[in-house]
Amino acid sequence: MADGKRPAVGTSDSTGTFVLGTNKEKDGAEPGEYRVAITYVGPPSTDPNQGINEFAPPPTPKVKIPTKYGDPKKSGLSVTIPKNGNSTISLEIQ
Repeated sequence: MADGKRPAVGTSDSTGTFVLGTNKEKDGAEPGEYRVAITYVGPPSTDPNQGINEFAPPPTPKVKIPTKYGDPKKSGLSVTIPKNGNSTISLEIQ
């Protein structure tokens, strides 16, 4: 969040649809202005032991995301969540 408060996080599906969470998964975002970062972390693992003793890199993304989008201070992306909420956030990267 731009004012230093708790950030909101979401993971998109294969269509780019996502739901933000702040205190727990999918509980939404607090009202305010947010600087946005977009990063690729790969699909979730189905192996319960992955990440305990062995850390495998994620597979190559189908779409290359330029490095600048991984840093909210450099991405140039921001969104404002109004007090009454917002059910649609559209982000476009180049």
